[in-house]
This record gives sequence, C-alpha cells and structure tokens, in this order.
Amino acid sequence: MICNTLVALARHRVVREQVKADPSLLHLVIPEVLRHDSPIQNTRRFLAEDALVAGQRMKRGDAVLVVLAAANRDPLANPDPHRFDIFRQNRRIFSFGAAAHACPGEHLP
Repeated sequence: MICNTLVALARHRVVREQVKADPSLLHLVIPEVLRHDSPIQNTRRFLAEDALVAGQRMKRGDAVLVVLAAANRDPLANPDPHRFDIFRQNRRIFSFGAAAHACPGEHLP
C-alpha cells in the first residue's frame, strides 16, 4: 500500500501538488489508492457445499478466485472507476473483504 501510494503520487501531479501544499489531504489519498490499485488483488474461497456459481456447477471444496481489485473498479460501485479522485463521494472499497473474511488491517490508523 505504501508503494502504491508513492506510485499514485508520482503519476498524479495535481494530487501530488495538492498534498504538498496541504499534507492533511494525504488521508484522502490513501483510501483512493486502496480502491484504485488494491494491494490485495485477489483471494480464494472454497465452496462449503455443492452449488451453481455463475452458471457453472461446482462441488463442495472447489475453489473460487475472487478478484477484489476488479470489484473496486466496478462502475456500479464506483462511478467513473478508472479516474483517480481523492475527493470521490461514497467510495466503495472491497480490498479488505468482509464479515468472517475481513482484514483487521482495514482499521489500522
């Protein structure tokens, strides 16, 4: 995440200049980096029972690759998802999973 933030600041001159002028804006950069370039690109989940997944019959124990980074770029979740916007309203970030699979790192300061 630190490297992704440095890369984002290098790529987005306007944002870099805004943060340079007002370092308190860095707290807005980090969530957008997490959404735009997730440090965790994917994870696997295993079926607890036989099921139909996206039209494909799968058996208990089969693995499903969950692409978290793609979810962050879903235009239904984040309009204009390819734009890096530190002032994005109602940002949705799927990088940390949820419920039993939530990452405790999401709550670190």
